[in-house]
Amino acid sequence: MIVVCVVAGLAAGCKKKGAAADPEAREDLEACREALADPETAEALEWLARGDTMGFELGKPEMRELAQSFYDAGADRVHVAYSELEDDGLQIGALLIVELPRSARARGPVFARFEEIREDFELDRARDVGQSCLLVGLD
Repeated sequence: MIVVCVVAGLAAGCKKKGAAADPEAREDLEACREALADPETAEALEWLARGDTMGFELGKPEMRELAQSFYDAGADRVHVAYSELEDDGLQIGALLIVELPRSARARGPVFARFEEIREDFELDRARDVGQSCLLVGLD
């Protein structure tokens, strides 16, 4: 199952009153900062092109399609974080970080795309509170 955490902002992200006032968004800010600070965090499509890679609950083609769908909807960047190298050489990603555009108009399609996939992955609803990214757990 994929779990979504709504995040208040990135390390250098915007400071909007809506996100700062949302307790869940504030709580998840550190998780986003930590994930982006991890030196193993990589742009999702580049990471998937490296070789034997996949998500914990998604095969490589499905993970590529998911990442690309967020780009197609207008996400600024999509990253893979917290990947683990298995004994057989397979690299398994645990988290997608979807960086959101700043403007409300540009963000709308990213949230709409999320809503389209939400039930398929048993995800909680995400609402736009001015956050800078969405975290999509792949485990």
